[in-house]
Amino acid sequence: MRIGIAGIQATELVAKSIKETLSDVGFESFYFKNNSKVTLADLIIVLGGDRGVRNYLHSAIDVDTPVLGISESESNGVLAQIELKDLPSYLNRIKNKIMLLKMFQELV
Repeated sequence: MRIGIAGIQATELVAKSIKETLSDVGFESFYFKNNSKVTLADLIIVLGGDRGVRNYLHSAIDVDTPVLGISESESNGVLAQIELKDLPSYLNRIKNKIMLLKMFQELV
Protein backbone atom coordinates (compact mmCIF):
# COMPACT_ATOMS: atom_id res chain seq x y z
CA MET A 1 0.00 0.00 0.00
CA ARG A 2 1.34 3.39 -1.02
CA ILE A 3 0.61 6.63 0.78
CA GLY A 4 1.44 10.03 -0.67
CA ILE A 5 2.37 12.83 1.73
CA ALA A 6 1.56 16.36 0.63
CA GLY A 7 2.03 19.63 2.43
CA ILE A 8 3.54 23.06 2.43
CA GLN A 9 7.33 23.58 2.46
CA ALA A 10 7.47 24.10 6.24
CA THR A 11 6.21 20.56 6.84
CA GLU A 12 9.03 18.61 5.13
CA LEU A 13 10.63 17.65 8.45
CA VAL A 14 7.26 16.44 9.75
CA ALA A 15 6.69 14.59 6.47
CA LYS A 16 9.96 12.71 6.94
CA SER A 17 8.87 11.70 10.44
CA ILE A 18 5.50 10.50 9.11
CA LYS A 19 7.26 8.60 6.34
CA GLU A 20 9.35 6.75 8.93
CA THR A 21 6.27 6.00 11.06
CA LEU A 22 4.41 4.64 8.02
CA SER A 23 7.42 2.52 7.04
CA ASP A 24 7.55 1.00 10.52
CA VAL A 25 3.95 -0.17 10.09
CA GLY A 26 4.53 -1.54 6.59
CA PHE A 27 3.28 1.27 4.37
CA GLU A 28 5.29 2.47 1.41
CA SER A 29 5.12 6.26 1.25
CA PHE A 30 6.47 9.19 -0.70
CA TYR A 31 6.51 12.94 -0.29
CA PHE A 32 5.48 15.14 -3.19
CA LYS A 33 5.11 18.84 -3.84
CA ASN A 34 2.78 18.56 -6.82
CA ASN A 35 0.14 16.09 -7.92
CA SER A 36 2.23 14.29 -10.53
CA LYS A 37 2.62 11.10 -8.45
CA VAL A 38 -0.79 11.16 -6.83
CA THR A 39 -2.31 8.47 -9.04
CA LEU A 40 0.20 5.99 -7.63
CA ALA A 41 -1.17 6.35 -4.10
CA ASP A 42 -3.88 4.49 -2.23
CA LEU A 43 -4.24 7.41 0.20
CA ILE A 44 -2.99 10.99 0.39
CA ILE A 45 -2.01 12.44 3.76
CA VAL A 46 -2.16 16.23 3.64
CA LEU A 47 -0.27 18.20 6.28
CA GLY A 48 -1.01 21.74 7.32
CA GLY A 49 -4.44 21.60 8.90
CA ASP A 50 -7.58 22.87 7.19
CA ARG A 51 -5.61 25.38 5.14
CA GLY A 52 -3.26 22.69 3.83
CA VAL A 53 -6.17 20.40 2.90
CA ARG A 54 -8.01 23.25 1.20
CA ASN A 55 -4.90 24.22 -0.79
CA TYR A 56 -4.33 20.60 -1.80
CA LEU A 57 -7.92 20.11 -2.93
CA HIS A 58 -7.87 23.29 -5.02
CA SER A 59 -4.91 21.95 -7.01
CA ALA A 60 -5.75 18.23 -6.94
CA ILE A 61 -5.61 16.43 -10.24
CA ASP A 62 -6.73 13.04 -8.90
CA VAL A 63 -10.03 13.40 -7.09
CA ASP A 64 -10.55 9.65 -6.67
CA THR A 65 -7.77 9.03 -4.14
CA PRO A 66 -8.94 9.38 -0.51
CA VAL A 67 -7.46 12.30 1.45
CA LEU A 68 -6.64 12.34 5.16
CA GLY A 69 -5.95 15.79 6.56
CA ILE A 70 -3.57 16.02 9.49
CA SER A 71 -3.21 19.03 11.71
CA GLU A 72 0.29 19.56 13.08
CA SER A 73 -1.01 21.30 16.19
CA GLU A 74 -4.08 21.13 18.37
CA SER A 75 -6.94 22.77 16.54
CA ASN A 76 -10.64 22.42 15.95
CA GLY A 77 -10.27 21.91 12.22
CA VAL A 78 -12.97 20.50 10.00
CA LEU A 79 -10.96 19.29 7.01
CA ALA A 80 -7.93 18.04 8.96
CA GLN A 81 -9.56 15.05 10.59
CA ILE A 82 -6.80 14.06 13.01
CA GLU A 83 -3.87 15.60 14.85
CA LEU A 84 -0.32 14.55 14.08
CA LYS A 85 0.18 13.07 17.54
CA ASP A 86 -2.80 10.72 16.97
CA LEU A 87 -1.57 9.28 13.64
CA PRO A 88 0.05 6.11 15.08
CA SER A 89 -3.23 5.07 16.70
CA TYR A 90 -5.06 5.42 13.36
CA LEU A 91 -2.64 3.45 11.18
CA ASN A 92 -4.28 0.02 11.64
CA ARG A 93 -7.68 1.51 10.85
CA ILE A 94 -6.22 3.16 7.76
CA LYS A 95 -4.69 -0.14 6.64
CA ASN A 96 -8.03 -1.95 7.06
CA LYS A 97 -9.95 0.77 5.18
CA ILE A 98 -7.51 0.72 2.27
CA MET A 99 -7.76 -3.07 2.05
CA LEU A 100 -11.57 -2.87 2.02
CA LEU A 101 -11.49 -0.14 -0.62
CA LYS A 102 -9.20 -2.25 -2.85
CA MET A 103 -11.48 -5.27 -2.46
CA PHE A 104 -14.49 -3.14 -3.42
CA GLN A 105 -12.69 -1.73 -6.46
CA GLU A 106 -11.84 -5.24 -7.63
CA LEU A 107 -15.52 -6.22 -7.43
CA VAL A 108 -16.65 -3.29 -9.55
